[in-house]
Amino acid sequence: MIKIDSLLEWSDQKKRGSMPAEQVAVMLFLLSPEASNLTGANFQTDGGFSTY
Repeated sequence: MIKIDSLLEWSDQKKRGSMPAEQVAVMLFLLSPEASNLTGANFQTDGGFSTY
């Protein structure tokens, strides 16, 4: 069963990957004035998959 599902979906308690709306929320934050002081950062919007 794990081979059928992705590692992220198997290890996530919610059993799902990141949704497009969640990724867009990060993009909108980065475009907003609140993020004007952020420089040189990487934001992973993959639901934690890159940590595995």
